[in-house]
Amino acid sequence: MERGLGSALVFAVLTLLGTAVRAGEPNVFPDPDPGPDVIESGSVDSIRAFTTGAAHLPASVAYVPDSDSVPSPADVLGHVVGAPDRLSDVESIHGYFRRLAAASDRVTVESLGFSEEGREMILVRVSAPENLARSDSLDGAMTRLADPRVLEPAEAGRLIDETVPSYYLLGGLHSTETGSPEMLMELAYRLAVSERPEIVEIRNSLVVLITP
Repeated sequence: MERGLGSALVFAVLTLLGTAVRAGEPNVFPDPDPGPDVIESGSVDSIRAFTTGAAHLPASVAYVPDSDSVPSPADVLGHVVGAPDRLSDVESIHGYFRRLAAASDRVTVESLGFSEEGREMILVRVSAPENLARSDSLDGAMTRLADPRVLEPAEAGRLIDETVPSYYLLGGLHSTETGSPEMLMELAYRLAVSERPEIVEIRNSLVVLITP
């Protein structure tokens, strides 16, 4: 594992924070910067229409990447994530993640059990296929690293060097927080299909865990 890949850097890359429009500058939306990606038809216009100001729209997320084989949120929901007056229920959100996992070897979904009200809770993993194939061993290593009282320093160092770290994103903790489960669908899709260099680095260097 690369020791220099700190959580602050990872968060910055995951959220794709680009250069925002500074206060006082014209409210002109940036041209999308797809890099090696193909832009999903209609996504640029929809994102601009539903974004309140150019300062909130870095060029790196001013489009949705297209895929011939993996469904985007718009393909399944019928609209881009963030469309006004459109909120997805739990069944739709979980259904999207399962369709994403069925179409991409970079995504898996597993059940964590059920909430007090009987709603299923899921864990989504997004990473390079070779990292996902090691999920059991990586989980075991992280469990051992969680308690330094029972781990010798040399063994801890070995595990740190050999273990791909996880970055856990938890959405919808409170009932009024409706935006995060929606956003996580698009984020998982971007992480699964985009070939932007920073996204490829995330897939290779991390296992991104998501509970929407």
